[in-house]
Amino acid sequence: MNKTSRFATNLITVHSLDDVPDFATEAEEADFWGTHTLSDELLEQASHIEDPLLPPRVPRSDSRSAFRLRLRSGCGPSQRRSAWTTSR
Repeated sequence: MNKTSRFATNLITVHSLDDVPDFATEAEEADFWGTHTLSDELLEQASHIEDPLLPPRVPRSDSRSAFRLRLRSGCGPSQRRSAWTTSR
């Protein structure tokens, strides 16, 4: 299974940016990305954009490790928030 599509099933993997059409509307773009995903190779080629409005970049391995840890612990974001707020 492609690592980028582990949460969704039956997504079409885009291996070249030439395969991404020009979209006339946001709805058309949303429909396309609802059924497609970028290949791991394209994601690795992407460069990081420094933008103060964006959250800090988390390396993929770290975010995956954190996700796996949350799955194993059975503790999702709302449970962590509740635990944090009640402990204050």
